[in-house]
Amino acid sequence: MAYNKCIFIGNMAGKKMMQTKAGKSMLLFTIRTWDEEDNAEHIDCVSYGKQAEIIDRDFPDKRQIFLECKAHTYKTQDGKKATQFVVVKFEYCSDRMTA
Repeated sequence: MAYNKCIFIGNMAGKKMMQTKAGKSMLLFTIRTWDEEDNAEHIDCVSYGKQAEIIDRDFPDKRQIFLECKAHTYKTQDGKKATQFVVVKFEYCSDRMTA
């Protein structure tokens, strides 16, 4: 059995609300996490529907968020391989804003 589950805790680092061709809300956003040496890593995520609207409304930049995602790998228009993380579930971590 194969598993495709990714867990992240990070800070919102930019977002863009869009509409799908079917008219459903879609939020493209990035979270910033840190590795053991305190180097920032940026993770591209996507959320759909009501979930996208809640994340867009409740998570300004630098607000901490917990995400459970599925990895989705695809080819970009220039033929490069890219990975985007599709949000399955999210939780509020704190009201705290971080740098």
